[in-house]
Amino acid sequence: MTAAPTLDAGLLLAQIRALGSIGADEAAGGRTRIALTDADKAGRDQLVRWMRELDLGVRIDRVGNVFGILPAATPAGDAAPLMIGSHIGHDVRMGDNCTLINAALVAGHVVLQDHCILSGHTAIQQRVRVGRLAMLGGLGSSTKDIPPFVLQQGHNCVSGLNLVGMRRAGMCAATINAVSVTGGHLGAGLGVVE
Repeated sequence: MTAAPTLDAGLLLAQIRALGSIGADEAAGGRTRIALTDADKAGRDQLVRWMRELDLGVRIDRVGNVFGILPAATPAGDAAPLMIGSHIGHDVRMGDNCTLINAALVAGHVVLQDHCILSGHTAIQQRVRVGRLAMLGGLGSSTKDIPPFVLQQGHNCVSGLNLVGMRRAGMCAATINAVSVTGGHLGAGLGVVE
């Protein structure tokens, strides 16, 4: 059994101060780390060093976002990223490879099926089901079930198929077209993939 994590308040404050000193403006007060400057790079590099000291995996995407990845407790893992500020309520059933981007909020008794994505600042009301490979776009919310394979944006508004997600999952064009054509409750006209 793994011991409960602890917080070293002194170390946390020291790290906040150290990061805050990068890009500090002594004359005007405060700090500024404009993107792509030396100060921005120094701040990101410091964060990466701290992540590596904690044995976190580090991933930097194409636009420079830094992700610290805590290895799974088991060798198989479940590859389910939960990013900063996200919340999973009580009694949530979460499938494999679900992704909750910054500040995604999931209320209690929700079902998240495999490979679904909740983008940043989204909210799911309790007892909602989010289908396999469904995606809720940024700032979206849902009080109703989200069908598998769809892209939903805004509030309860299905806007089409999650084509990118289906392709990334290895679905061929014929399968994607079959989903499009047979998605009866979504209506016709979601498009055909070539």
